Amino acid sequence: MKIQLLHHTFSVEDEFLSSLKIYPNPVKDFLKIELPVNYSNAKVEIYDIYGRYLSNSSISTNVNEIDVSNLNSGVYMFRIVLKNKFGIHKFIKM
Repeated sequence: MKIQLLHHTFSVEDEFLSSLKIYPNPVKDFLKIELPVNYSNAKVEIYDIYGRYLSNSSISTNVNEIDVSNLNSGVYMFRIVLKNKFGIHKFIKM
């Protein structure tokens, strides 16, 4: 297991996790997630900085927007799951 706290945490280093694109960060209203080509139907779970579960959504296309406009300003994590792969990423809500 590899843990890296500065930008993101991966459970497994592979093409899927290393080629995810997440922007803008910091975000105001919509966090964009680009999945690699040939990947779709992932699940995104959002947690606060204390690890409390806040919400989830499914993403089914290669480019997706997650509405975070209802979140207060602060630091959050999201967990993206696709089949048996997952990654945890940090984002800042303005």
